[in-house]
Formats: sequence, structure tokens, C-alpha cells
Amino acid sequence: MAACAGLLLVPVKRRDPRVTTTYGVGELIMAALEHECHHFIIGIGGSATNDGGAGMVQALGATLLDKQGAIIAPGGAALATLSHISLEHMDSRLRQCTIEVACDVTNPLCGPSGASTIYGPQKAQHQR
Repeated sequence: MAACAGLLLVPVKRRDPRVTTTYGVGELIMAALEHECHHFIIGIGGSATNDGGAGMVQALGATLLDKQGAIIAPGGAALATLSHISLEHMDSRLRQCTIEVACDVTNPLCGPSGASTIYGPQKAQHQR
């Protein structure tokens, strides 16, 4: 993940985990599917995002919608408006894939000790 959605890829003044995405991760998966890859191990450390993989699934064909049925904006902040995820246009080749996540922390996503709380601030422009 750090190679395509990494913190070091984003200039300090543009670092904002509310709008950065994992879309590039999905693009890499799509490229790998073109080469008939079926097993993925994704290391989730070092990212510049806090979108929970939303950008990745969007790149893979999912549609993230708000209550009115409109596509939500990219980035983690927009997830507050998420009401429905449509998988209708997901790439069908994913059904034959195994995706593993490599992670060296045990934080849940949300809450006082959650990844968003603990790691989100390090992705902001005022952090180095």
C-alpha cells in the first residue's frame, strides 16, 4: 500500500487523510488481474489514507452511495455520508481471488484506540 497510496508519495502540504484514498491499491489489483494473478497479500502500513479501503473497492468497480443514491466523494471524511455499497459492477475476476491483509498492529478501525484515532493524525499535513 505504501508504494501506491503511501504517505511519502504525498507532499507534506497536501497530506489530508480526509481526502486521500486507496484508489491506487485498487488500480494495482486491476493491473495484476490482467496478468492473471489470483492471490494478493496487501501490507496496509505506511498509507497516506484513512478511507478504510473505500478507494480500492471503487477502483475495482464498487459504487459507494449516500442516502439519496448519489456517489459519495472520495476520501475518509465522505464515509460519514455512506449509506449503501453496490457491488453490481465489481470485477468478476475477484471471485477467484484470495486477498490477505498484512498488518503489524491490533487496533480496531474506530473508537478511542482505533486506527483512525491513533494513526489518522500522523497522515495530516502538520505531521512529518
